[in-house]
Amino acid sequence: MQKVLFFFLLSFNLPGFLLGQNSNLQINGKGNNLYLSHKVVKGENFYSVGRMYNVSPRDLATYNKISMDKGLNIGQVLKVPLDQNNYTQSTVKSAAEELVPVYHKVASGETLFRIGANYGNVPLEDLKQWNGLVGDQLNAGANLVVGYLRVNKTESPLASSGIKVEEKKQEVIPAAEIVPIEETGPPQVAKEEKQEKQEKEIKEPPKVAADATPEQLEANKPTVLLPLEKTTSSKEGFFKNEFEKLAAGNGVSSVTGTGAIFKSTSGWQDEKYYCFNNQAAPGSIVKVSVLGSSKSIYAKVLDAIPDIKQNEGVTLVLSNSAADALGVSGEKFDAVISYFK
Repeated sequence: MQKVLFFFLLSFNLPGFLLGQNSNLQINGKGNNLYLSHKVVKGENFYSVGRMYNVSPRDLATYNKISMDKGLNIGQVLKVPLDQNNYTQSTVKSAAEELVPVYHKVASGETLFRIGANYGNVPLEDLKQWNGLVGDQLNAGANLVVGYLRVNKTESPLASSGIKVEEKKQEVIPAAEIVPIEETGPPQVAKEEKQEKQEKEIKEPPKVAADATPEQLEANKPTVLLPLEKTTSSKEGFFKNEFEKLAAGNGVSSVTGTGAIFKSTSGWQDEKYYCFNNQAAPGSIVKVSVLGSSKSIYAKVLDAIPDIKQNEGVTLVLSNSAADALGVSGEKFDAVISYFK
């Protein structure tokens, strides 16, 4: 009878606990100081809350500047620190873990790029995949997954709301269906080989008989082929023409400052470069060059520079594909930015 009563009380209190917490975990803070908020319910202490969020009781007390000897009060709001021990931006987990989504509530005017930058430069592709997004448009008030809380699946009541990560099965191709791929070499090598063949044909015209008629000589006259034109990409970027069209009828201003770099998969193939900048309006095109260099690229402004510690004193944050086109090798560089007022 006592066992039945115990399980009855447990099943009664657990839903009450879950209703006492937020329906999802909302992230707070920025940069390296990220945390969750937890409202204390009856029966909780530093140890039970610590097990729930995978944080040590002592660290929880220290982060909230509370003595562990005093205990917790019902209704008290605790800040739960998110660090490398309990927070991740990867969906890889161990057998003993569950990953619980952590959300950011989208504010009016916020962009996907800025949110990703504010929470550790999350790749845009990851944000889109986690949230089932096709484009870059966001609605104010929407909850956006920006990372995951790592909890022990047997100790944390939050484990029941963990994500279901599907393992990708690698398709095995039967040996009989595998067709060897002919190695043709890079395009430039093929062009050079073709050029050499053309030059050889010019140098070695076909042989004709000594008593050939004028008609036979004309028929066997070698055709002079012009050299192949070697084309190279300027890597100035997809948005160059748009900038130059606007520059023809508008005044262009320039500013010099420190440039930083963010990681992006965009631009490597299509040369569509992007940046963050406070002088130019979001959506406009800027011309960027390295101080003292003649190289330039053209980038679209995504938004103002994210307000995080690593961007202090920075005038421009440029995608890594654009920085590569400029020949920038370090993390920061002296940049010259031309923009429209």
